[in-house]
Amino acid sequence: MAFTLQSVMDAAGTDLNDPASGGRWSATDRLSFCNDGLAMAKSLRPDLFLATLGVDYTALAVDATAPLPDVYKPALVAYVKGRCLKKNTDARNLSEADAQIKFAIEVLKSL
Repeated sequence: MAFTLQSVMDAAGTDLNDPASGGRWSATDRLSFCNDGLAMAKSLRPDLFLATLGVDYTALAVDATAPLPDVYKPALVAYVKGRCLKKNTDARNLSEADAQIKFAIEVLKSL
């Protein structure tokens, strides 16, 4: 079953206890982080994107279907969470952000 970028944004917001509207991170930021995560995934695992080589992953819409198998959704959610936390200057959040992004990279490399 395919997943949308909106579902990734919602899952990240839920994990961060940040509502979709009026939260600490805007929908624009979350969408940008989703697209950045897809671009990172493509650079780490180009084999996952062979069917969609010409797609620009910096401009997918909220309702777009992610071009990844469902097994990679947790990695994309973790990446978005990490990027959100990186916007916060609290040192505790920065170490958590690094851990989330590292998890996303490890999942992408290992599956």
